[in-house]
Amino acid sequence: MSGFAETPELPLPVKRKIKKEDASGDDLQKDLCVVREEENDTDLEYDCKTEIDILPIREQTLSPNEIKQEEECSLEYYGHNVSSFTISREPTTEVIQRNAASTPPARLPEEPTPAFGPLTTLEHVLVSVVIDPSFGPLTALEPVVSHASASNPVLPPAVPAPAPENGSTSAPPPPESTGRPPMREPCGVKCRRQCSRKIPEDRRREIWNEYWDMSYGDKRSFVFYSVSQVQKAKAFANPSRRSRSFIYRLKDADEIPRQVCKMFFLSTLGYHPANDSLVFSVMGKEVTPALAPRRDQRGRHEPANKLDLRLLYAHIESCHPTTSHYQREHAPCRRYLPSDVSIKLMYADYIEKGNHCSYETYRKAVKSKNISFTKLGEEECESCLLQDQHVRADHQGEASVNCTQCERWQQHISEAVETRLHYRSDADRDWPDDTSVRSVDLQKIIMLPRMPSVKSAVFTRRISAYHETFAPVGKKTNKNQTVSVVWHEGIAGRNVKEITSAYGAALEKERDIKHIIYWVDNCSTHNRNWCLLSSLVSLVNSDVISTEDITLKFFEPGHTFMSADSFHHGVEQEMRQRQGGVVYDFEDFVSVVANSNSKKVEVIELKNDGVRAWMDGHSAAKVEEMPSLTELKVIQLRRGSRSMFVKTSHEEEDFTELDFLQKEFKLCIPSALRPQDWGIEEVKKMEILNNLVPLMPPTKSFFWRSLTVRNLGEYKDEE
Repeated sequence: MSGFAETPELPLPVKRKIKKEDASGDDLQKDLCVVREEENDTDLEYDCKTEIDILPIREQTLSPNEIKQEEECSLEYYGHNVSSFTISREPTTEVIQRNAASTPPARLPEEPTPAFGPLTTLEHVLVSVVIDPSFGPLTALEPVVSHASASNPVLPPAVPAPAPENGSTSAPPPPESTGRPPMREPCGVKCRRQCSRKIPEDRRREIWNEYWDMSYGDKRSFVFYSVSQVQKAKAFANPSRRSRSFIYRLKDADEIPRQVCKMFFLSTLGYHPANDSLVFSVMGKEVTPALAPRRDQRGRHEPANKLDLRLLYAHIESCHPTTSHYQREHAPCRRYLPSDVSIKLMYADYIEKGNHCSYETYRKAVKSKNISFTKLGEEECESCLLQDQHVRADHQGEASVNCTQCERWQQHISEAVETRLHYRSDADRDWPDDTSVRSVDLQKIIMLPRMPSVKSAVFTRRISAYHETFAPVGKKTNKNQTVSVVWHEGIAGRNVKEITSAYGAALEKERDIKHIIYWVDNCSTHNRNWCLLSSLVSLVNSDVISTEDITLKFFEPGHTFMSADSFHHGVEQEMRQRQGGVVYDFEDFVSVVANSNSKKVEVIELKNDGVRAWMDGHSAAKVEEMPSLTELKVIQLRRGSRSMFVKTSHEEEDFTELDFLQKEFKLCIPSALRPQDWGIEEVKKMEILNNLVPLMPPTKSFFWRSLTVRNLGEYKDEE
């Protein structure tokens, strides 16, 4: 350890005298500290005394190095153990020998002997360096090396600090800020309260960390309960502004409050020892019997320019966002706007109506309402996004082997890869003519009428058109055309019975196919539910179709891109390519689907008599002993059996038979779900007739006028 002040075996009391002198000349434009340390009676205990004489300083701009020197001298005044300093410029041998000869020899301790050689009589020689202007400009200060070599009983010269490359004498730039002020040095050994003995350094570090982890209000409470105030003990003849005294306390490792000095308290929290503004702010202007700190006065009044978001939210809701048909984790809360609506269009209309706000404010308001414009087929996997955030936050960018969440994600990825390989295998395989392999998906909701150039169409409540697609998988199956089952809100909704009816319509279209394989996503409302499975058992065992077996293969959640998504993209393109991008009524929408994707599609319009009252026939007692539906990767329904045959992995060779139906459940084709079309609300119909129908060709008005109107209480349980 270098520096005399840091030598623990020192038996000598030391008297330090620091003078600040103002040197003249072009090269000496800074304050210089002359250090003289003398020996006193060795029989006394350590009693360090510091005397500081400060000379007037000329008004000038101080460099960072000069400021640092002044701070170090100030810390010495407050009782800090500052190491001895010397000029980094090497002094002459004559000066060193002269100072060494004038210093009496020190009594050396017998033990321990340093490992680097025997101690000499110059072991604790204190050098008084007289600054000579002939030395030239100063560069830096360094601690004196306290030990001398045995072969050379003269103190080695101090090693000069390297000068900056550009020749500047300024200090190097400070390290990057962590956002927290660093914990400062304590009061030192001269403090009469001996604070460092009460609160050790590791405990100070704990207090500092806990303090800066607090909120703004908690910090003020900490100061309030750590500082107490009393009236001043003495009255002076001369008037004084001081009317009270503060008592500072910090808890030690045993949670016992210990009184400390002001400098120790503030430096432990990271504040400058002379910066007690926080204490006065928390404690108030006078002594009060308050039991809690004063209430924070910030944020009590709303700013005059604060925007009223109620009008903005009302304008967003006027675009009538709708929920998605997907039943993922975010589906109950997230809503979607049709593809002909954008935030830019909505914001322009908001400003045109005399409102004022920035585009960014409007965009954030749309986001806060959990409204999305993203196409569901292009969404990223939520599990993968969460894993990416987890790895960045907890594992520095690399997945961990021993992490439970990382292991679950690895299993998720392996199953996704396995599923994709089997899907590609089915797509590349040359299937016989009696086998149909398709992917099934419901297209994103399309609002009718679609009139992109008409602004009032965006803010008018419109009807939803539904499109369940059964697209062939692979290029070798292009001989099979896509089957599209379409209907609109006036005919039926999109509940499990309507979706199951769409399956039935597609199966009837391929009634002569012996083996049917459907690749589906994990939507519980559409594909992974007991009503659909019960209905498929009834269909495969009926005379309506001659199919021998129906197989459902499920994608891994979040990795469900399929051929049906590509077909939906073709439908969107066909709508945009129409003149003006307009789709006036449901007949126009059917024409769009029929003409899309090079017309390789057979369109089935689902009518009211085709929407059947399919029932859920599973037995709750039987399924308790079975794997859950979410664990099943392949489900097959066979003619002549009431059971389902399942696989929990695409790699399994054999199926496992599971009996899941109730004994009294009858395998039959049910009747129609409703006696007439479901219909739409009268208010919605009138808005379309009044706002949009006058802007259409006269031939398009018949569809809108003939729509069935549904009473508010009718079919309420089905919504």
